[in-house]
Amino acid sequence: MASDQTKSGHRLGTFIESLGISKKEFTRRTGLDYAHLHKITTGSNDPGFETCCKISEAYPELSLTWLITGEGEMKNISREERNDIQRVKAWRDENATDTSAVLYLFKTEQQDNKSLISSLRHKGVFDEQVIKRLKGILLELFIERRELWSSVYEKYKNEYALTKKPEELTEEEILEDMHGSPELKGLDEFIASFCRLGGKSQSQQIVNEYLKTRK
Repeated sequence: MASDQTKSGHRLGTFIESLGISKKEFTRRTGLDYAHLHKITTGSNDPGFETCCKISEAYPELSLTWLITGEGEMKNISREERNDIQRVKAWRDENATDTSAVLYLFKTEQQDNKSLISSLRHKGVFDEQVIKRLKGILLELFIERRELWSSVYEKYKNEYALTKKPEELTEEEILEDMHGSPELKGLDEFIASFCRLGGKSQSQQIVNEYLKTRK
């Protein structure tokens, strides 16, 4: 079974083919190194956030969600999606978390956004002010989770360093253990409840107040 980075590389190759240009021309337009691009499209390297940002700057029509996860259409990037990746990139520049963790967070945030919008549609809430208010709260939760991820990641990496040689450390092992940590699990469950408008979450209270005014 192909890995996520192999699939991402193949999707990038598909996008380049759709442009009708050579890979050499693609590297010229994006400023990427040809050898690096070759490794990505053959599945040897992960695209990484710097690469994704360079591609997005040159080709804003490309959906980064499709490139990273395979979900949605190849060319349907929205302004919100571009803003999201810029926020995550800025956060990554200030925090000690590696590429796989940042990609995981980015995909998770996209899924949480979709879950919230789906829940609002199901409730019949289309008021832009209400949606904007809820998305603002959700972004604050995302920032809290990013900060927690950075802190927990550094903690787990240091613990691994005490038992392993630096060259034997793998990000996958660290992330696997991190996913089960009580701190992250608790916050993930809280965010999921917020997006479902579930329990006694603030999102449910805001929506209920809005629905009352419509009666």
